[in-house]
Amino acid sequence: MTGAFAALKRDIFKNRRICLKTRGKFVAALCLPILLYGRECWCLTEKLFSMISTAFRKAVRMMCGVRWGQVIKHRITTNSLLERLGLKPIRQYIDPRMLGRPCRGAACRES
Repeated sequence: MTGAFAALKRDIFKNRRICLKTRGKFVAALCLPILLYGRECWCLTEKLFSMISTAFRKAVRMMCGVRWGQVIKHRITTNSLLERLGLKPIRQYIDPRMLGRPCRGAACRES
């Protein structure tokens, strides 16, 4: 997601002239498919899910123009930022049954 997100960051995601709901639609259409590409064959562990979730939350904070210090100081929740963008929590984009499922196939043996 880093490359795709970085390419759009300056022009769309940090552009104050574009409303937050529109930025959220760009994320849902462009970045989430890249972030979640091939999830059907992942061996999704809690550690991997945590990494994906962290990247998603960081992107949401950046698009809303909220820094980590502000989150702590003003107790801003990720859900409130997601509402501003019109997005759902990352857990709703990933099938919860995938968490902890046994690895099958060549893709799991390589990791």
